[in-house]
Amino acid sequence: MTKFTETSVAKIAPPPGSTDYIAWDDETPGFGIRFQNGAERGTFIVQYRIGTKQRRQSVGRVGKVTLEAAREAAKTYNAKVALKIDPAIERAKAVSKASTGIGAAVYPEKPGDPPKSLIDLFIDYLRDDQRRAPSYVKENKRSLERYFSHLHQFAPDDVDRETVATELRKIKKDHGPIAMNRSRSHLSKFFNWMIGEGKANHNPVLGTNKADENIRDLVLTPAELAKIWNACDGDEQSDKITRLLMLTAARRDQICKLCWSEVNFDEERIELPAKLGRTKNKAKFLLPLSRQALAILKAVDQREGNDFVFGEGEKGFSGHSNAKERIDAIMKERKIPVADWTFHDFRTAFMTHAQEKLKVPFYIADLLLSHTATEVRKGSKKNYNFAKYIDEKTEAMNKWGDYIEGITTAPTSRPKKKPNLRLVA
Repeated sequence: MTKFTETSVAKIAPPPGSTDYIAWDDETPGFGIRFQNGAERGTFIVQYRIGTKQRRQSVGRVGKVTLEAAREAAKTYNAKVALKIDPAIERAKAVSKASTGIGAAVYPEKPGDPPKSLIDLFIDYLRDDQRRAPSYVKENKRSLERYFSHLHQFAPDDVDRETVATELRKIKKDHGPIAMNRSRSHLSKFFNWMIGEGKANHNPVLGTNKADENIRDLVLTPAELAKIWNACDGDEQSDKITRLLMLTAARRDQICKLCWSEVNFDEERIELPAKLGRTKNKAKFLLPLSRQALAILKAVDQREGNDFVFGEGEKGFSGHSNAKERIDAIMKERKIPVADWTFHDFRTAFMTHAQEKLKVPFYIADLLLSHTATEVRKGSKKNYNFAKYIDEKTEAMNKWGDYIEGITTAPTSRPKKKPNLRLVA
């Protein structure tokens, strides 16, 4: 044994032929340098005994960690051992938390069961609570899996308030203030559950701002719809997507993730399978296409080996925020901005104007939004009425397409009549 110094550490080497050699420091108990398998450079280690178990822990490679830092780590380990705290267990827990995101499937409920993520376990917890309606469970699942997908990579205690606030602002921008507030509530409940399960130590949602839900009470006027439409007069994918969202009143992902296999040109409609999860009620959704919507889709080039209509990769179009910023910038440049609008507002505009101006029956407009709580599905009707109302939906979509075309087409300017001048003798 010898007292470690920067000079002596540089000279320490294992005996010739040794495959596992430890040199001990005579100043700090249990502190040494270990050489394994003929390595020229050793590793600082701490050896300690807790109860009946003896452990060794690495505190860094010689040369990458200074002698002073390694010795301080050794002293910290010894102090914890004196308090009957096992540093190895603490370290293992820290590594586990740091490397396991909330969306990672690593938590089997029982030995031999398939692994589940913390989100999966939380959703199971909600389902087991008989007080929770199935719709509430679905809303929580959608919020955590889709709206907060960026958080899946982080361990629970690595999610901070600023990160949550950033995600909430994105939800507000893309889906509106109501969706933001509901998602905020779902995330907060999820963190409270994790705290109760010992998987988290704090709730980063606490203290984040709520949105004013009254903002979205306003409906985009025909003039505002026309401004947004006419700002999308380029050849960008976002222009086609925005116009399709306006013409179809579809949810954003129903168009952004649309596949060619879901477009039935013969029947002139979009057919979304229930299994993909892009319909809120998880039922097959048939959405008729107006001639205006069909014209946009037919002008899009199909890419070999890629079923997605839009997007550059294999996951469809995902640049929603950038697309809206681009449209807003164009309208601002042309001095025709529309304040505080979202893609989801097209659905509200359709529901309102289709009934008020086009006299589309409420239940048809509601079915076109792929809702289930309509007057034709309530109560016992849901067990008997399975009509698709294709003809009525097609008529409504055609009316809406013509209406959008009418409000977005500039009126033809007529030449002014020349005054009838008479010569006075």
